[in-house]
Amino acid sequence: MKSISRRLSWMTPSNKATLICFALFAPVHMSAVSAQTPSEAYNAGCASCHTNERHFRKIARGDDAARRARIVNFMEGHPCERDDLRPLIVDFLVEKTRPN
Repeated sequence: MKSISRRLSWMTPSNKATLICFALFAPVHMSAVSAQTPSEAYNAGCASCHTNERHFRKIARGDDAARRARIVNFMEGHPCERDDLRPLIVDFLVEKTRPN
């Protein structure tokens, strides 16, 4: 099996570096930008700090509207890695804390 450098021997060193950087970093960037579901939004905006589910227990019980209002109020002063995903994150938290 040919090594990667031999397979890319026709490329200039600058082009190789660009290709390698794109291959390494584009999937991370693309996954963060393309959050389509509330769960994906939570993973992109919250999961790096909130690694377990114990903080869900701190969200007050009640109907969806009451929990949503409390979550929105709390998140106004809470740091978030992806502010653009806050509405989806709120949807995720409302769903996740819904009583069974």
